[in-house]
Amino acid sequence: MLSRRRMWLLIRIAVYLAVILGIMLYRGGVPFKRFRSALRSAGDEHPTLVLAGRDLAPPLVEKLAAEYRRDYPKLQVTVLPGGTYRALDQLLARETDVAFLMRRPTAAEQELFRQADGDTAVTEAIGLGGLVLLAGAQAPVGPVTLDALKAALAPASEGGAPGAGLAAFCGRFYAPDPNEGAWDALLGALGLPIIDAADTSGTKAGPVVFLADAAAVIAAVAADPGSWGVVSTLNAGLDPELGPPAGTRFVDVVTADGVKATSPTAAGIGTGAYPLNHSLYVACRGAGGLEGVKFVNHLGSARGLRQVENAGVLPARLVAREIQLSRDAVGKDGK
Repeated sequence: MLSRRRMWLLIRIAVYLAVILGIMLYRGGVPFKRFRSALRSAGDEHPTLVLAGRDLAPPLVEKLAAEYRRDYPKLQVTVLPGGTYRALDQLLARETDVAFLMRRPTAAEQELFRQADGDTAVTEAIGLGGLVLLAGAQAPVGPVTLDALKAALAPASEGGAPGAGLAAFCGRFYAPDPNEGAWDALLGALGLPIIDAADTSGTKAGPVVFLADAAAVIAAVAADPGSWGVVSTLNAGLDPELGPPAGTRFVDVVTADGVKATSPTAAGIGTGAYPLNHSLYVACRGAGGLEGVKFVNHLGSARGLRQVENAGVLPARLVAREIQLSRDAVGKDGK
């Protein structure tokens, strides 16, 4: 039987804990909805994980999904096609647990999540890609500065004619469907505001023509000698180390006049010498299920970023690797 002194001690501790918990709940320090959702999904005998946005980096997303399946063999992992806008719509509609994105959700999009959940979407940068400008056989290849490119695209971000200033550089400017995300990534890399997708049909008169995907952009630039186009290294299926696709050339993009141009290789993107870069993100609902949160946290960890690197994509940040040096030969008796 507890002594009176010990009983009063336990009562005091319980009161203190209740007060602390009440303060944390009152101030929003405990994400109660997230905690409740995690408890609900923790006991699921048949856990599932749905990933959306595969089209942004197909080989990478498939490899990350395969690695995660090996870590959690009882988990059913499904990968859905689509780009940035579709993945965000699916995440908001609870049709997916995780969305791959070429940009962070805008303030308006985060407000939609807040209205639905009382919390914003959690976003983590996991990889780096390059935005490659391609030129047709007769189009100029620069060098073009970031400021000049920004000025040429500014009307498109201000509600005017898409890329009216691009006429000084090319006859047509081909870009992937804005719903994919590379167009938003280009505007973001130049410090221009992101706008709603305007034209995805490829029929609009004017310098900027939106096509179905990166492959269509490359084909259009190769067939239109006076044109430019933009694609991302993450889903264009090109290797900058081997040079531009057949029938196209790289446009030299520089930070300022007089700066030596660098190709959009992994080294150029990783060091920042190639200036037109963008990030690949993963996002989950702040009040979403446990599996989505776990996957996003995994990809943001050192192990997850190494998986990104092993899949052939530059990780969002470099992870320290432990290296052991020894004077002794490897193996027994130096063998």
